[in-house]
Amino acid sequence: MNHQNIIKNKIYVSSIDSTNREMFKLIKRNKLTEGTVLWTNDQHSGKGLDKAIWESDKGMNITASYLFCPEFLEPENQFDLNKAISLGVYDAIKSILQTNFYVWIKWPNDILVNEKKIAGILTENIIQGSEIKYSVAGVGINANQTKFSKFPRTPTSLKLLTGNNYNISECVDILFYNLEKRYLMLKNGLKEQLNHDYLNNLYKYGEKANYHANDKTFMATICGVDKHGKLLLKNKNGKIIAFDFKEVRFID
Repeated sequence: MNHQNIIKNKIYVSSIDSTNREMFKLIKRNKLTEGTVLWTNDQHSGKGLDKAIWESDKGMNITASYLFCPEFLEPENQFDLNKAISLGVYDAIKSILQTNFYVWIKWPNDILVNEKKIAGILTENIIQGSEIKYSVAGVGINANQTKFSKFPRTPTSLKLLTGNNYNISECVDILFYNLEKRYLMLKNGLKEQLNHDYLNNLYKYGEKANYHANDKTFMATICGVDKHGKLLLKNKNGKIIAFDFKEVRFID
């Protein structure tokens, strides 16, 4: 499949509270085209899933939102888009690092390097009737920041990993390219390939590990993710249990 550049509009804002929030404001005011990208060097109220805060020092990191119009995708299959976006961010980080670090997608929406969090993703959809009209994918990647205070999980950054400083604008372009590539795979019906790649790079997939749910700690193995994005865990008795976000926690 040939890569098609669908970026039609780049918007840079010097300082903003949240790139996702601003993108939704622009959607309400204008008819934005698919491929609109909004990014900033100073996001001071970034957010993640379940109202989590995304910490980012001014001028240090990649903070951007990307507009998709996946009208071809039924709302019940929206986690397929999450897979494509997660893989796009995964690919971008692998491309930027260009070394043999252990990079993983941690269900449902984090990217880890050497088991430390380097990126987060927040995808928010506007559904009209039976189609996803707009999908805004907010991505934060720790680039040159080396000190963190608000991350619940031990973080890392490109600079902490390699000791190098990174050009944010160049990294943003690499991210855009890889997001497009994976999104176009989804648009062209390559769901099986995306699912294979997602599971193949999923943190702890196929491994026995400890988890916490319903006030209990137990050992289980990730055996998949269902169409709604629920994590499928197989316990010691061979029973497969589906968990939604926040219903289960990894024990590191």
